[in-house]
Amino acid sequence: MASVFYTIFRYFQKHRTAFFLAVILGFALIGYWSSRIRFEEDIMKLIPAGEDAERVANVMQSVKFADKIVINVATPEADNIAALQEYADAFAEAIERDAAPYIQRLQVQLADDQLLELMEVVRHNLPLFLTADDYRRIDSLLAPDSVAAKIQEAYQTIAAPQGLITASLARQDPLGMTYMGLRKFQHLQSGGQFTLEDGYLIARSRKNLLAFITTAMSSSETAQNTQFIKILDGTIRDLNAQFEGRATASYFGAAAMAVANAQQIKRDIQVTLSIALIALVALFIYFYRRAYIPLIIIVPAAFGSLMGMAVLYWLKGTISAISIGIGSVLLGLTLDYSLHILSHYRGTGDIKKLFDSTTKPLLMCAIFTAVDFLCLLFLRSDVLKDLGIFAAVSVLSAALFSLIFIPQVYAPHRAIRARQNTFIDAIARYDFSRNKWVLGVGVVLVTVSLFTFQRVGFNDDLAALNYQPPHLKQAEEALDSLNDYAAKSIYLVAYGDTYDEALDKNGVLHRQLEQYEAQGVIHSFQSVGNIVFSKAQQQEKIDRWRHFWSGGKKERLMRQLIADGRNVGFRENAFEPFFEMLSRDYVLLDNDDLALLNSLFLDEFVASRERLTTITTPVKLDDERAAQLIQSLTDHDAGVLAIDRKHLQETLLNNLETDFNNLFFIASIAVFVVIFLFFGSLELTLVTNIPIFLGWLVTLGLMGALDIHFNAFNIIITTLIFGLGVDYSIFVTKGLLEHYTYGRQDMPAYKSGVVMSALATIGCFGILVFAKHPAIRYISIIPLIGLLVVVLMSFSIQPWLFRTFISAPQQRGNTPWRIGNFILTGFTFGYFFLGGLLVSLLAQVLIPFLPLAKQKKFWLLHRAMQLFFHNLMFRTPGVRMTILGDRQAAYERPAIVIANHTSILDTPTMGLLHPLQIFMMNDRQLRSPFFGRLMRMVGAHPASENNQESLEKLRKKVEQGYSIIVFPEGTRSMTTAIQRFHKGAFFLAAQLKVDILPVLIHGNAHALPKNDNMLKTGPITMKLLPRIRHDDPAFGTTYRERTRRIAAYFKQEFRTLRNEREGADYFRSKLYFNYYYKPKAIQREVKAVFNAQRANYHRILRILPPDGRFFHLGCGYGVLDFLLVYDSATRQVTAWDPNPEKVLAAQHTFTVNRYPLRFLAEPQPANDFQVLIVSGRMALDWMPYVQTAEWLVLENVETGEMSILAELGFESIFDHEGITILRKHARII
Repeated sequence: MASVFYTIFRYFQKHRTAFFLAVILGFALIGYWSSRIRFEEDIMKLIPAGEDAERVANVMQSVKFADKIVINVATPEADNIAALQEYADAFAEAIERDAAPYIQRLQVQLADDQLLELMEVVRHNLPLFLTADDYRRIDSLLAPDSVAAKIQEAYQTIAAPQGLITASLARQDPLGMTYMGLRKFQHLQSGGQFTLEDGYLIARSRKNLLAFITTAMSSSETAQNTQFIKILDGTIRDLNAQFEGRATASYFGAAAMAVANAQQIKRDIQVTLSIALIALVALFIYFYRRAYIPLIIIVPAAFGSLMGMAVLYWLKGTISAISIGIGSVLLGLTLDYSLHILSHYRGTGDIKKLFDSTTKPLLMCAIFTAVDFLCLLFLRSDVLKDLGIFAAVSVLSAALFSLIFIPQVYAPHRAIRARQNTFIDAIARYDFSRNKWVLGVGVVLVTVSLFTFQRVGFNDDLAALNYQPPHLKQAEEALDSLNDYAAKSIYLVAYGDTYDEALDKNGVLHRQLEQYEAQGVIHSFQSVGNIVFSKAQQQEKIDRWRHFWSGGKKERLMRQLIADGRNVGFRENAFEPFFEMLSRDYVLLDNDDLALLNSLFLDEFVASRERLTTITTPVKLDDERAAQLIQSLTDHDAGVLAIDRKHLQETLLNNLETDFNNLFFIASIAVFVVIFLFFGSLELTLVTNIPIFLGWLVTLGLMGALDIHFNAFNIIITTLIFGLGVDYSIFVTKGLLEHYTYGRQDMPAYKSGVVMSALATIGCFGILVFAKHPAIRYISIIPLIGLLVVVLMSFSIQPWLFRTFISAPQQRGNTPWRIGNFILTGFTFGYFFLGGLLVSLLAQVLIPFLPLAKQKKFWLLHRAMQLFFHNLMFRTPGVRMTILGDRQAAYERPAIVIANHTSILDTPTMGLLHPLQIFMMNDRQLRSPFFGRLMRMVGAHPASENNQESLEKLRKKVEQGYSIIVFPEGTRSMTTAIQRFHKGAFFLAAQLKVDILPVLIHGNAHALPKNDNMLKTGPITMKLLPRIRHDDPAFGTTYRERTRRIAAYFKQEFRTLRNEREGADYFRSKLYFNYYYKPKAIQREVKAVFNAQRANYHRILRILPPDGRFFHLGCGYGVLDFLLVYDSATRQVTAWDPNPEKVLAAQHTFTVNRYPLRFLAEPQPANDFQVLIVSGRMALDWMPYVQTAEWLVLENVETGEMSILAELGFESIFDHEGITILRKHARII
């Protein structure tokens, strides 16, 4: 992939005009397509879709209650109603004059003619407004005494001086049935705290008057409402000045809050964005030393955004404006790619190295981020689906465009050292992973976060995220003190497909609310449930009216009214209007009467749209009862939705929270899978992922400790932090691998890109902490915490993990850790320590109390130790134990058992051979609090004691039948090479007059070599050689001579055993360990070379001398050189290859740090090498190196110099499949 972009770079370098034309044309095309896309602004599409959510969205779009503004006119003196009414009239006149286009309805006063019209509607449709209680009341009024009393009241009303208006009402309805119907409209008032006086709504305290404005635009149309609020502010300001000291007004409502929030957000963004841009521009110019750098950085981000919109235009033609707003967080991610390229180019100054080092990780980051955002397609929110497509296309496009665009327009010219002198470079050069205080802080933060991260919740109270200016807050508190206007309110919405269906459901709801009000569950409610009914309900009421007056009841009432009226002086036709009302043939409510009710009341509560009618009922109640009531009344099957600011947000945002939880789970899996596919290693995936998830844990932990919670806004920002955390970890891992593979010090270049990205993002979001709007301010906190934590983890924990398990073992000459070996090692050592502890405890507890002879007790203990060692070695997974020789015959009498010593496994390996053995051990091992104590209990003897008393103790053990195990090398060997034997074992054999039993141990040096803690699988072989008598003259007569000869014999037999057990594939696993975690291309080439040549290489190992100085020209990645030293660690191998990257990769391996092997960047001058190996074609003249060589190996080398080689005395002794081995003055074998 890097070569592709490098080829593109070279092409455009030669064709600059084509490059600029391509960029301009690309921007023109995607800009054109982007301009054609249509924007959708429905905020409900942010809510995850679903049956319930769609129903809620439809109902929410239909109901009418949120766009009303309440005007609260107040006077300092009670009963100054005149001032209140005068202010209200002046306000109505001014606002209707100046703001008529913005007002749908203004409610200041209910006029007298409207009241009379309402009474006429009630009289003409009286049965519709009467309830069962009303009929019981009417029934009680039909008693003769009651009728007579009503006639007397009517007469007094007509005779009174003020009765001119009410006289006709008394004649039309002497029983007051019309007033019974009018009382139903009381449920449309704002509770008992207000009364109607002259058509004005006056508070019970008589110091406040309320008026209402329904705006023409919804509260979300802030552009239009801003003009209206400006007029409203001016009107109230002028009237407050005019009525100073007599009356003042304030207002509160959703539209006012929306305008205040929009204006504050605009001011916050203008201020903070300006500061952030200035700071970022200054930072970029300071670090990169170019004034045009900010433009270079922003161009790829702009290209990505336009491409995202263009693709959405091709796919669907529309995009959610909200998703574009949310997608602004992508700026931090898309800038990230530009910053990494610029920082790496600035740090290295090598364009080829730039592409080699950044192409793969940058595209990896972009692909991961794209996959992460594409996971949004699994959610049910249309907005988030749009965001997923937009973001995925944007980041991929920005990454690809960055790799093409930036190298063409930016080229560092000054010396690298001169450029790397900023504080950012200082941070990038500092190794935080070696600072114990930094690591300690990281560990403390992780530990504390384990206990605090669960405190983080989801704040679904959007009201807490609103900005509320002081004047609106005061207005809200004033209204709340009057009638709990702004709080403790819920809205119950009955809905149906048709008008009648909604009315039926509202009627059921009304009856429920009446019961709750009577029981004190709610304070009050405003409902049209007793005012307007479905046609079926209307017919039922009319039928009940008819039934009530049947059976002559109407006629008897009429006769009594005429008679009782005559007694007080009324004419017989005085109550004719009432008689007409009783006798009227009532029908369903006609359109004219319905239109009047709509204009007076119903438009506030009833709304209709295509196939949906909603009827809203506001309810006042205590906060603590709200949730229970909502749960009991919300029934979608019954067509009732309870709408409360908090509960609705909980209902809808809980779905959003659930979907985001699912998203993070899916994204976490996607991160793991994509990183695994990128690195091709589970270990590197864990090293990269652990800091990511630790960073996420610490971020949550700090949020919990600081009582910071997620909300509908900042939870989306977390995707940015999560994405940046992955990017940073990938780039840090890439830098660590570069050093691990080639030893390059490129980490500062990678880290400087991370630092610049973090500073840019912190600059963008951190400045928002000074915003006044709560939602904007809360957005800033999580990026500040998250980015600092992510950078801390990437710069400290991640390098520490990599160094601990991968690079540090290599530097010490050990194999890097792998997951399988880690588990195997943990299992084996765990079993070893637990088993040893158990044996030790049993020995301490049972031996003092067992009723056996002391010698028998110790035999049992030794037998237990042998069984423990036997089980350990034979049961360890992947370890294949083989014992050659007759153990029974070898141990039929005591002996000094000698063995080679390369591993801590040698102790259990030797211990399993026979129960009657004791070890000679050094003092350090015997002082071990665990293992040493156990070995002392079984009779291990300190090797440092060489006096007569010590000798007698050993003699006594020998007499008891015990053999003594001695490692004559005295210490473990770092390689398979057997070190010089010390004479102690042979001295003991002579003094104690016992035979020497040589035991060869093969495989332990590979399974667990010295200073290595990782157990590898493989075969382990033990071979028992024939016993050597202590006085056998064949091995000499003195200690020194016997030591030398037995050592030579031992080494010869060990070499023979190795030749038998080490086939062509024996070193495969050990060879591959050198290249684990290195680029896959290197691993593939190494495996291909080994698989193709392993048989030939194995033959070379057997032919070439086991020691001497070797020089290899054209070594490649060093496959043959590694095998040479594995086969014999006494070979000193030096190698060179014309490809410097291959030399560096081979030099930075664990084998080089353990064996006598080195790789050279430049070929060494001809020297006294005994063996010269030449591989492949090369420009180097290798003939000068032949002069001093005794052996010559040609691998795939075509040469015409064979005659010259023959003149030098070289003769071919092996020639097969491109491998030729020549030796000076040798016989052909």
